[in-house]
Order: sequence, then C-alpha cells, then structure tokens
Amino acid sequence: MLNHKQLLYKILPYGCQMNFSDGERFAGQLERMGYKPAEKLEDADIIIINTCCVRESAEKKIYGKIGEIKHLKQQKPDLILGITGCMAQKDGDAIFKKASHVDFVLGTNKMYDLPAVLEEIFASMKTAYAALISASEIQVQDTKDGIGEDAVSVVIPGAVVYIPLEDLVDFEKEKERLKKEQERLKKEFEPKGIPVYPISAVSGKGLKELLYAVQKKLDELPKERMVFEQEFFPEDMLLAENLPYTVEQDPEDEHRFIIEGPKIEKMLGYTNLDSEKGFAFFQRFLKDTGILDELEQAGIQEGDTVKMYGFEFDYYK
Repeated sequence: MLNHKQLLYKILPYGCQMNFSDGERFAGQLERMGYKPAEKLEDADIIIINTCCVRESAEKKIYGKIGEIKHLKQQKPDLILGITGCMAQKDGDAIFKKASHVDFVLGTNKMYDLPAVLEEIFASMKTAYAALISASEIQVQDTKDGIGEDAVSVVIPGAVVYIPLEDLVDFEKEKERLKKEQERLKKEFEPKGIPVYPISAVSGKGLKELLYAVQKKLDELPKERMVFEQEFFPEDMLLAENLPYTVEQDPEDEHRFIIEGPKIEKMLGYTNLDSEKGFAFFQRFLKDTGILDELEQAGIQEGDTVKMYGFEFDYYK
C-alpha cells in the first residue's frame, strides 16, 4: 500500500472558468495534505475530473475521458479516480452505474470534503492489505528494484505490492499475533477432540481441509432416517381458547346467517380452507365449538347461506 503523503495528483478541469478556480481549491487541499502535482496523467496516483454539465457535448467528453482512465486503472489498481463539480452534483450515484471504476463522487456542495473522503479510501485500502497479511502468504523480496529506503516490495499471490516500512512492521506484528492465537486455540480445543482449522477469507487457504473434515463427520452419522412426531397442535389450542363469537340471522335475508367475533377471525387466520387438511379442521371446528348447534337453534335450513367475514358456504347436514 502507498503512503498517501508520497502520492502525486492530477486535476482535469472541464468547462467554465469557475471549474478552473475550483480545481485550484482542490489542488490546495491536496498539497496541504502533502500531495504533489504530477506532470503526466499516467504518473498520477489520484486523478480528479472537475466537471461542468452546461453543455451536453461537454458531458459526453467527460464520460469519454472517464472511459480512457479505466485502462489506466487496470494498469495501476491503486489509482484513485474522483469526479467533482456540476456533473457530480447533478448525476450523483448514477455516475457509479455508468463507470464502476470511479472511486468517489463529490458535488459542488461537498468540495471541501475531499480530505475526509481520501482518508476513508486509504483506510479501506489498508484494511484490505491487512486481510491479505492474515493469510500468511506475503513474502518480503530480497531486492528492492530501485525502490526508496522507506519501502520494500512484497509478493502477494498474483501481484507485487510496495509497502512502507512502517506499515510492514505493523503487518509483521499482526502475523505474529494471529499465529499465537491459532496456537492458543489449538491448545485449548484439540485436547478435547475439537480440531481447529485456520482459514484465510482472502485466499480460501485451509477451506478445503475444513470441508473434508465436515464431510467425514457427516459420513459417520447414522444412515437411518429420524422422524420426530408432532408435539404441538395449534388447532387444539384454538378450539380450547374461550374467545367470543356471535351467530345471528341476517335481518335483511332470512336464509342468510352471519357468524362473527375474535374466535372466528383467529380460526380463519390460522386455517387454509383450500387444503384438504384445513377444510377438515374447519368442519371439526364448527362441530366441536357448538356453532352447528347454535345455527340449528337459530332456525337454519338446508341450502341456507352461512357468512364468516369474507368466507361464505351453503349449509347442508
């Protein structure tokens, strides 16, 4: 990871004179943080495109430049690309959808947030490198290949990264701490027959051994199928609950009977009347609660209609 005080920046202003003035303000913020201007675009570690969207042609030109820098980011993965100014204010997060390689977007009302945004980006980069270290797969090279005395090159599978010595010391301490933690866990659990499998979330190292061990344990389980009998029956609880309900003849239609109340609402909420099991419980519910008896006492005849809120059926013995 690069130390941010050694980075070079390049600001690309587009559009009106105000954008050039804002570009100077961005440059002032960066230089107060210790950054230096880059002579060439390809030398820059931070590129800021300060935009203007007064004209559609300018916006197309800006997106064209953003596309060009994508190839540069592929060559320099640590390159930071930010979009600021009017277009950033107007489009906001939509810029990320059009150009996923953009690292940050700052509208005109947040131009002085640049230092905080950059510090957050560098903090996330440091976390990522620390995670790589935890895999214990980084090796320091013997040769510096022209790098300054304040940094060394290290090999991570698939890449060579330059790390300041101060960060490398922290990383080595973290490696040692993780190694001691692994030893402590093994000492505590393995005598109890519980194996410990160190795993790298970054590289996946150790995952295969864990999966093999899990499969072995699964193979040792009994092959017979275990069936657990149901111990709780919500239908019985519903029947036993002493909730109120009413059975009344519709005053406007003598062949229509209305059943309402909390007990009916709860039964309808619990029961799927479209299923065979649900309908069987519904018939049992009408009988065991005494609702059928009350309907007959109210004078219901075969063929009359029974209404329970949104559910209706014809009555037959």
